[in-house]
Amino acid sequence: MFDFAFSELAIIGVLALIIIGPKRLPVVARMAGKMLSQVNRYVSSVRREVEKEIELSEISELKKEFTEKTNSMTNEINKELSSVENSMQNQINQVTKVKKSIKKTSLKKSKVPVKKTKTIKSKIAQTK
Repeated sequence: MFDFAFSELAIIGVLALIIIGPKRLPVVARMAGKMLSQVNRYVSSVRREVEKEIELSEISELKKEFTEKTNSMTNEINKELSSVENSMQNQINQVTKVKKSIKKTSLKKSKVPVKKTKTIKSKIAQTK
């Protein structure tokens, strides 16, 4: 965490020995070690929480992107389905018109008197 050279640590140790004294130095060193370990644990805990928050924000962004893309795809599919449905309805309408037209034509043919059909057939035969 901190970047100290060996010579700097030696100077700090000698100064601590002179200032604190040889009797209290081990107690102070233990307390300083415990405090440093607590600080390290706290820092790593904060780091983990920050990383979790970053992950959660990335996941929420991905979810948002996924939802937008699926919605746009759903809209496109619905448009295509609507277009196909309209096309099929137009085809059905055309077939219905043709069927009605055929029915009208067949009804008109059946209303022709028998005499006229005989004369028409005879005229056709004469032209051959």
